[in-house]
Amino acid sequence: MALNLGSFARFAKNYRNGQMIFSEFEMGDTFYLIQSGQVELLKLDGDTQKTLAILKPLEMFGEMAILESSPRSATAIAHGDCVLLEFNSKNFQSLMMGLPELAMSLLKLFITRMYDSKSRYLLLKKQNPHERLAETFVQLVSEIPIENRTGEEQMINANVELLVRLSGLTEKQTRNALEDFSKEKRIEVRMGRILIKKVSYFQKYLASLSKG
Repeated sequence: MALNLGSFARFAKNYRNGQMIFSEFEMGDTFYLIQSGQVELLKLDGDTQKTLAILKPLEMFGEMAILESSPRSATAIAHGDCVLLEFNSKNFQSLMMGLPELAMSLLKLFITRMYDSKSRYLLLKKQNPHERLAETFVQLVSEIPIENRTGEEQMINANVELLVRLSGLTEKQTRNALEDFSKEKRIEVRMGRILIKKVSYFQKYLASLSKG
């Protein structure tokens, strides 16, 4: 989605790496569009915080704040230095009038974000490292535009650090599960990328576990 954000410079806010944008459970009335940099969303799970997602430029977050008066469902942290456009219910109309093509995208986002957040939270509740990693593989493949997918054999851009963040596993658990899947010839671990040999294997693997 190519957007001209120049006219919204007055809404821009700068955040340094590691700076908190908002925290889980606090009340909020603003949402954000990432102009540059990345933002990490974290959710409290017991005594630890687990990564729900790492958002990139032109992605939005905190959007439920303009729809309902409820606490934040996650903590947002600047993942590297970033520039965000901050909107609230009062200036939201300016955004819609200035970028009408964004209206439909935002509507779709409301729907998919609720589904993705629920899916990610359920993933974090799973105890089996292999199941968590398989679920992470399937989710990463699903985020690739359909026109860019290569069928059953699919390359995904993911290193150990990213897999740790997304799966909520420890580095040791992640490496052990990767090694097991590699020995089974289900994947090939390459420099910063992973080749999924057969996407349907992981889909069926997860389906069999849910039935069991």
